[in-house]
This record gives sequence, C-alpha cells and structure tokens, in this order.
Amino acid sequence: MFMDFVRCLFLDTTVGDAAGDTTTTTGGQSPWILIVYIVAIAALFYFMLYRPNKKKEKQKKNMLDNMKKGDRITTIGGIQGKISQIKDDSIVIDVASVAGTEKVKLEIQKWAIGSVDSQDDSAAD
Repeated sequence: MFMDFVRCLFLDTTVGDAAGDTTTTTGGQSPWILIVYIVAIAALFYFMLYRPNKKKEKQKKNMLDNMKKGDRITTIGGIQGKISQIKDDSIVIDVASVAGTEKVKLEIQKWAIGSVDSQDDSAAD
C-alpha cells in the first residue's frame, strides 16, 4: 500500500495510445492523496508545535505549584532572590541586604518567575 502511494506521487502520469503519441493526464489522481497530505501536515504540526508547548506549560505549572518559602528563584527579568512569602497570585522575595542590616523585598507575580534555581533547607529565617 505504501509503495503504491509512492508510485502514485513520483511516477509520471503519461498515457500512450496505439500510434505512439503520449498525452499527459491531469485529473487521474485519487482524492485520497490530498487527504493523506492534510493528515501528514496536521500530524507534523501536532508533534512539532502543539505537543512540546503543552509539555513546557505543564512543567512550568508544576514548578510554580511546588514552590515553597526559602526557595531561590530567578525572574524572567533576571532578578534573583529568596522566597519569603507566597500569596495567591504573587510572591514576596528577599533580594539583597542594604548596608548589611535591611533586606529589600519585592512582590512579583507568579507568572514572572523564570526558574526555581535551588531549594534552601533552612526555611525558618
């Protein structure tokens, strides 16, 4: 069946008559070839575009759901900090110490988290 499909795609569709003249036929292809092309292109889009994006979204959602206080994160803007408080749709991170005494805290949205870099076992600060 596959070889018939390949022959139909690549072989010349010329027809000869008894006098030796050859004419080209244009309407002799099966409509199934068009359906096979459409299915092949749809499968290509699914496996190369849709499926990898869904996998990345699932990994990001899993990462955001498993964050906890004390984890070190990096935002999509490149800011690094340690999670000090988790709210519904945002988190508060400690970014740096100013003059060694006071910590700078930033509240950012969860969608702005690029990665959870490491987990800190001493979450009781």
